[in-house]
Amino acid sequence: MNEPAIKLEEQIISMFPEQETQICQGWILKKAGGNLCIYPLYYKFARDDTPEKIRRCEEIARQDGMGCVFRIVEHTNYYLSAVLEDCGYGVCRCGVVGICGAGDKRVEQTVVDIPGVEDLPEEYRQAGFCRAYAYQVYQKTED
Repeated sequence: MNEPAIKLEEQIISMFPEQETQICQGWILKKAGGNLCIYPLYYKFARDDTPEKIRRCEEIARQDGMGCVFRIVEHTNYYLSAVLEDCGYGVCRCGVVGICGAGDKRVEQTVVDIPGVEDLPEEYRQAGFCRAYAYQVYQKTED
């Protein structure tokens, strides 16, 4: 589990208190931009009940007339991406979340590709990040 990345995601979630937030079996659900964004931060993975949890989130989103997206930060939910793909989801966006070197200023930057190395890539060091984590956003690709 990537505890520093989870703490950073918590900070990002709390930056928008005006947007409705729910907790569903350890997953944080936040309404934003016409979608229900699911942050699966606090749930221990169990393959048997995960598809049902995904369907429950989809139902909550459908009741509000919203789409459903899942945001997964690297090294947090190792198997969830495979289960999402089995349920008809695909990666629709990738990005990097980081902490700038000057204080605890939170910055979110969207990039096309996700770094595949453990060390912080040079382009993020040049942008002032002292720590950064990649994330993927999954959205339904079929019904």
